[in-house]
Amino acid sequence: MGLALAKLEGTMIDKTFERWLVGFFEGDGYLRYGSHGKDYSVVNAVLAQKDVSVLEYVKDVLGYGNMNRRKDGVTNLQFWGKQRCLPILEGLVKYCVTKHKLAQLSDTLTKMGITAKPTLHAPTLDWIVGFWDAEGSSSLTGPAHVVLNINIVQADIEVLTSVRNFLGYGSIYTTKNNPPSGNAIHRLSFHNEHAYELAGVLLEKSKCLGKRTRLSDNLAIRALCLKR
Repeated sequence: MGLALAKLEGTMIDKTFERWLVGFFEGDGYLRYGSHGKDYSVVNAVLAQKDVSVLEYVKDVLGYGNMNRRKDGVTNLQFWGKQRCLPILEGLVKYCVTKHKLAQLSDTLTKMGITAKPTLHAPTLDWIVGFWDAEGSSSLTGPAHVVLNINIVQADIEVLTSVRNFLGYGSIYTTKNNPPSGNAIHRLSFHNEHAYELAGVLLEKSKCLGKRTRLSDNLAIRALCLKR
């Protein structure tokens, strides 16, 4: 794992899935160490998504997890306890890209009594797919609906820059006023041939049925519009 985490026993997780899971978790998950019941504290990892299919996929691969639907229509997939959080903890140690999740990981490991100094890593292609499954979108623009756009939106411009550097293409745009926080929001966008190149990867590797279907539909609509 690159770190000697004496209290974390290894888990048998496919590397492709592990990298995707970390990217997805860094977009739509959170990690904490807190009270569970009245008598003890425990590590807790949560994935939150409106697309239940991607949460069911994670639960099926890992073989466990508790799902509950919130009033706002979002579903949580929760993991309680060190052993059930191991795939996420170990994955973050090896592949964490965002500063926010690195801070959560460091704080959680410290509270678990594990002395370690995890560091940031460059993204991998599987990580990017997982992150897009959490934070990405696709759309058609232009008067004839023939321009495909693939986007990832984030407050952290550094993670978008790292994704762009890994892929070797993409443009970052910034909106200065993001209500209600007032903080800047950033969008990494892919257009033209780069959008179609990335679309091929996402259609093959994405685990989020809703976003994958939307992307496929956009490509089909574009093809029909070009025939007119």
